[in-house]
Amino acid sequence: MAHGDSNELKAIIDRALDASKGGATVVRVHRFEEGATRYANSEITQNIVRKDSAFEVEVAFDLQVGRCTTNRLDDEAIMDCVRRAEAIARVAPPDPEYMPPVAPAPCPGVPTACEATFAATPADRADAIRKAVAAAESEGMKGAGVFSTGALAIAVGNSAGLFVHNEEAEAGITFSATAPDSVGWARGRARDIRRLDVGAVARRAVEKARAGRSPRDLEPGRYEVVLEPAAVDEILTFLFYYQMDAKATDEGRTFLTGKKGSKIAASNVTIFSDPTWPRCPSRPFTGEGMVLGRTNWIHNGVLENLLTSRFWAKKQGIAPTGMPTNAVMEGGDASVEDLIRSTRRGLLVTRFWYVRAVEPMRDLYTGMTRDGTFLIEDGKIVAPVKNLRFNESAVHLLDTVELLGPQELTGEYDWSLVPYLKARDFHFTSTTRF
Repeated sequence: MAHGDSNELKAIIDRALDASKGGATVVRVHRFEEGATRYANSEITQNIVRKDSAFEVEVAFDLQVGRCTTNRLDDEAIMDCVRRAEAIARVAPPDPEYMPPVAPAPCPGVPTACEATFAATPADRADAIRKAVAAAESEGMKGAGVFSTGALAIAVGNSAGLFVHNEEAEAGITFSATAPDSVGWARGRARDIRRLDVGAVARRAVEKARAGRSPRDLEPGRYEVVLEPAAVDEILTFLFYYQMDAKATDEGRTFLTGKKGSKIAASNVTIFSDPTWPRCPSRPFTGEGMVLGRTNWIHNGVLENLLTSRFWAKKQGIAPTGMPTNAVMEGGDASVEDLIRSTRRGLLVTRFWYVRAVEPMRDLYTGMTRDGTFLIEDGKIVAPVKNLRFNESAVHLLDTVELLGPQELTGEYDWSLVPYLKARDFHFTSTTRF
């Protein structure tokens, strides 16, 4: 699997910068390759390889800004893209939020590349899937999911002299084990494919499907919950998307307006971003090329920072955070068994799906449980239950956290390292037929 050479990408960026006639120019080059093997009913159904590049140039004459993108990296296409961006800029109205290019700054190296992952083949994925599916077949179940491996190189350069570059690898698998009346699901992610235990992922899914047979109905209401990392990550994603923008919050357009510096979560809740974090390394710069450091979003329950762009930071006289490339929620010393034992009457939730905002100004979201929901009574799992719909606030969930367990690497889009957690008073509003 091919990946990007920093010298080659820098040469492309330098050609564009040299050709630009703008007062300020920013160039981004992305190069990626992804292989994905899909399987259903315990058989491989599709194998694809996607390989592409993206060249993006932003040219500014004072506050007039033009942008153009192409997926060709030859000289002719690059020159044409630069000229188009210049032409757009000359006729564009002034952008009052335009910020000049980021100044160069030391950029830390992060271990996001992995030659073993770059070298993974369709045969490697197929062999791992074959062994994983066998775990489901041995229990009379079917296996389904997708196993993907990818390489991504990103470089950013600008007319202020900045150049940053990062290569990253990703290996990830989802596995659904399906029985006649139950489904179990699990996910694994890693930078290094050698650390991705596909067999363990499949066994977790099979165990959930086995335990989930003959689910019972359960009355909706407020329950204690033990949430697995995939469920925690889903809720945190919506918190960041709808509530954490500094500009919107300062303008009174989010639930968190007026709450910065205040306690909004339980004292054991700390959430931060740090691209150099050993268990969750990620790209150490933004799409503008701004170097990212550690940012505490919530520390010991207190809301310390919001997502702050360079424009809004300058307007407010504070430091920008930029858009983070990972999220880490600190875990605790409790085991998963401890979380269950501490629950008088509640639910163990594998993951949520189809989550949507109901009332963003109230931080209220709805969604459903999926692929493994279990009733806990007096510290023991007593029965699988049919899925339930919830209406809940992400902030309320964090404020009711009682115990934290081990962390797992997860994330649907970006990289997240989040724990199992136990919370109280989670609102389930209705039941389903499955």
